[in-house]
Amino acid sequence: MTQIVVMKAWEGFADRLQVLSNLMSYCLKHKAYLCVDWRDENWGQGRWDFHDFFEIIGIPVVTLETVSMIVDAKIVPSCWAREYIAQPMNKLFLGSEFTGPDMCDNQEKIEGDIIVTNGRGIRNFDGQNIVNNLRFKEPIATLIKERLTTFVLPATVVHLRGTDRYKPELINTWFEQFDKLMPHCKARVYHISDSQSLIDDWVKKVPNSELCNKNSTILKIPNSTKQGTHQLSQEALEFYGISKYDLIVDALADFMTLAMATDGIGLEKSTFFEMARLIFNLGPDLISRMLHGYRPARKSLLRLP
Repeated sequence: MTQIVVMKAWEGFADRLQVLSNLMSYCLKHKAYLCVDWRDENWGQGRWDFHDFFEIIGIPVVTLETVSMIVDAKIVPSCWAREYIAQPMNKLFLGSEFTGPDMCDNQEKIEGDIIVTNGRGIRNFDGQNIVNNLRFKEPIATLIKERLTTFVLPATVVHLRGTDRYKPELINTWFEQFDKLMPHCKARVYHISDSQSLIDDWVKKVPNSELCNKNSTILKIPNSTKQGTHQLSQEALEFYGISKYDLIVDALADFMTLAMATDGIGLEKSTFFEMARLIFNLGPDLISRMLHGYRPARKSLLRLP
């Protein structure tokens, strides 16, 4: 049988993108099929999956239902029983025994019929695979573009990372980076964030900075919270009238904003920031493929007084 690679996931979006890029490299090299399962509670709280937002091109894709019905197949690692593969990713499968073999792009072919990874462990990033083999579904691309109607290049985008990284002194870290920019890089500034409190603190220091997504769901969360919206429970989101679906689309729009920005400011070792900027280095022609040819408008910078 043709080998199938199954990706389960638990980490953040950019970590998932890293893993996916490695699996794409493997599938392209060894002509394997790819199955992506993001039904975990962190991504779509069990309601939305990878394929609700993305499509893969140039690599054969097989559904999880098809994989779970295959019998007499050698599964690697063997702890991934068929009934486990059929389940959404959960904490039971976070152990190293469920990580699977190294799936970096220089990996020789693994002996087995179905290769499964829980998406954890060491990985690299092949941004070329992402721009060549991953597309936002047309309705998602449209929603992202609607969120970027006021985004104009050239521009600097600041990623105000909250969630698990919040510290009061982070504002000064971002401002120090911003202060070192050339004057023309400070003329048009946007910020993205998962915390209204961080936005408020940032705008006090950089009043001309604008929120990329004017209707971001974070605006529905009280200013006093220091917890990013993406870590709130389903019950909390429902209380504030927020859909996890909208949160995901907002995050995807933020990621693409960073990937297209002329300059970016963010935290070191933030995979979200680093992956977006690595994609930026591939150039606008390749980035636009992910959004079906879309490119932000360009407008001359106003001369500073």
